[in-house]
Amino acid sequence: PTTYTSLLAGSVRCVYGTEYGAPYHYSAPFAETNPDTDAAKLPKYGTKVHLGSLITVADTVNVQSAEISGDNAVEDRVDEVADYDVSTSVTELENAVAAAVFGSNLSSDGDLSYSFDDESPQGGLGLISKRKYKGKVFYKGIFYPKVQAVRQGVTYNTKGTSIQLTGDDLNFHGTVPACRKSKIESKALETEAAAQAWIDSKFTESAS
Repeated sequence: PTTYTSLLAGSVRCVYGTEYGAPYHYSAPFAETNPDTDAAKLPKYGTKVHLGSLITVADTVNVQSAEISGDNAVEDRVDEVADYDVSTSVTELENAVAAAVFGSNLSSDGDLSYSFDDESPQGGLGLISKRKYKGKVFYKGIFYPKVQAVRQGVTYNTKGTSIQLTGDDLNFHGTVPACRKSKIESKALETEAAAQAWIDSKFTESAS
């Protein structure tokens, strides 16, 4: 799995150099009409939504494996990526965001109602990974073309002898789009603004 950690999350994990920041956490639902039919392009997306202040992101690739043995030896083995999961946590999952990603009802008063009939929309997911390698700071855009939010259980903590600050989990399940791309990473970019522009371009490049 790959983990992207917020600058203030309290730890630094070494992936592709030193990684120490993960801002700009956005998703966008698929467009309403024929969003994922062109094998040569990314899906078409609607309006992107800011998911909240990001604490950490971990993606896990799910691989299907099979092998055949003959004469007490493995003769052939096949490993294929089936799908993937993206586990994220944010400092606060606002009701409007939860309604958008889970397909739940948000009343005019701002109350959020979850239903057994809720259906999370499919869409894209993007974030920025801030990194440092050999003294040079750079940014990478990370983009998942086809994901769907998955509701998780919530733990509500009572007040104890110590103070504990926790965020909200927001997890996604990724499947195969028509273009068959599971994740896209940008080249090393010099500024966070350039990484933001790169992510925004993925949400809009198939719009026309």
